[in-house]
Amino acid sequence: MNDFRMKNQRMCHELKIDPVYFRDLELGSKTFEIRKDDRPFRVNDMLLLQSFDREANEYTGSMVFASVTGIFGREENEKKFVKEGYVILSIDLIKSRYVID
Repeated sequence: MNDFRMKNQRMCHELKIDPVYFRDLELGSKTFEIRKDDRPFRVNDMLLLQSFDREANEYTGSMVFASVTGIFGREENEKKFVKEGYVILSIDLIKSRYVID
């Protein structure tokens, strides 16, 4: 995976999230995301997490912006704790838009 950004450039990653986990983000009880390490995630990048109902195969309309504050699982001493090919992203909630079902 190549990352051609300058040192301080931020990227916004658009990602789907299950409605159950989305609610936990809204409540503040979930401050991390476990994701495949198939994108050039960096600290300070933005995440646009959009609630997605897999059964209905549609977005619910709820979304949240978060900032990546840490990445765990890329360093050799961390790999024994994280499934190969995945990372744990520490995140801070920035702004949300919630649609009541």
